[in-house]
Amino acid sequence: MISLTIDTRMINSSGIGRVIQNLIPHFVNDGSLNITCLGNYEILSKFSWFPEVNFIQLHSKIFSISEQMELPKKIPVCDIFWSPQYNVPILPIRAKIRVTTIHDLLQLAFFQELSLIKKIYVKIVVNLCVLLSNKIVTVSLFSLDEILKYTVAKKEKIELIYNAVEDNFVGNCNEKSGKEKYVLYVGNIKPHKNIKNALQAFKTISQKINNVKFYLVGKKEGFITGYGNIASLIKDMEDKVIFTGYVSDDQLKEYYNSASVFYFPSFYEGFGLPILEAMKYNVPILSSNAGSLPEIGGDAVLYCDPYNINDMANKLGDIMTGKYVFSKRKYEEQLKKFSWEGSAKKYIDLFKNLYEKSNK
Repeated sequence: MISLTIDTRMINSSGIGRVIQNLIPHFVNDGSLNITCLGNYEILSKFSWFPEVNFIQLHSKIFSISEQMELPKKIPVCDIFWSPQYNVPILPIRAKIRVTTIHDLLQLAFFQELSLIKKIYVKIVVNLCVLLSNKIVTVSLFSLDEILKYTVAKKEKIELIYNAVEDNFVGNCNEKSGKEKYVLYVGNIKPHKNIKNALQAFKTISQKINNVKFYLVGKKEGFITGYGNIASLIKDMEDKVIFTGYVSDDQLKEYYNSASVFYFPSFYEGFGLPILEAMKYNVPILSSNAGSLPEIGGDAVLYCDPYNINDMANKLGDIMTGKYVFSKRKYEEQLKKFSWEGSAKKYIDLFKNLYEKSNK
């Protein structure tokens, strides 16, 4: 058996957490891996697969000095250490092989927005990650190109393994009632998510379409005060723009189920999982044409220029008024390209190949 140690501290974060949560059950069921999870007992013990893995408690936060002291002490003797993010241990560890997943390089892509200290830190951490890892996994062709662009990585060191959406993501929701028309956004409110332009585009169409609302689902902190003039943008739309804050998976499914449009206006995404989630619920999708999003949405999605508010508003209006009609068949075809079972198999095959090479 191959001994695999996994850093699971991000298991409850939005994007990376989904990856960890969906891959580990497949790793466990495969039977060829002896798995040790590093993380928090109270969090991990709630998962059904927890009794099937070994466990080591970690106390340090990600991207902290303390994690650089704790990880080398806690990572056991093992064949492979998998880090789902580029906060890898810099000091020597007792793993023969290191595999790291880099989802995106947002901080390097928007390098000018960082403070001098953060610029130095990010550059060092990312390039050390690339140098210390035996293999880098990434989640889209877009992110692969970003890694080659911003780091010292060689293409042969990088493996492309797509993320996916859970097969059971569709819940027992009622049929769309049609009583309330609303635009849905799912995610956080960091600047690259382009919420300001999204709100301005919505403001334009809300003046033409009666009783339409905009639900923004995700962590609420920073929405109102965090990014400049957002408060002024919603000043005349308090009854139309609803910030839900964090919601459960069941609540999220209900929002998807009844949405008139799913709106994903980001300037930059390494993968774009919410697009696949919206497809599961047959919601018309308006997506930015930036980053990995055209790669994930394919020809099943309507795209807009995230820097052009008029283009965003016009296409949002086209969906809301029925001028644009999406194809369920195209959604089904696109969704077939992404499965956690297939992604997990590629990870396991990668682990096996690296193990075999290291033992020759």
